[in-house]
Amino acid sequence: MAKLDKLTKEIGWAKIAFRISIVADISLVGWLAQNYNKADTFLLVIAILLVGIITPILFFQQTELTNRRIAMERMTNPTSQRAHDEQILAR
Repeated sequence: MAKLDKLTKEIGWAKIAFRISIVADISLVGWLAQNYNKADTFLLVIAILLVGIITPILFFQQTELTNRRIAMERMTNPTSQRAHDEQILAR
């Protein structure tokens, strides 16, 4: 039960980090869309680099969240693991 509680807390914190990353990425893309023609070249390059860094991090975070959710569901119901895996893959 302690592992399940720990995993639940980790998922909660991971979801917070994921949401912050999404907001940062959307904000940078929006800023780029509005200021591409009037901003300094240096700022544009930094913003593009940050979008290029944050976007792959979002995909990594989503994969980690999915893996943690699968692990948590396996802890709660270990008897039907194969059927459960098939359900997860079908999503």
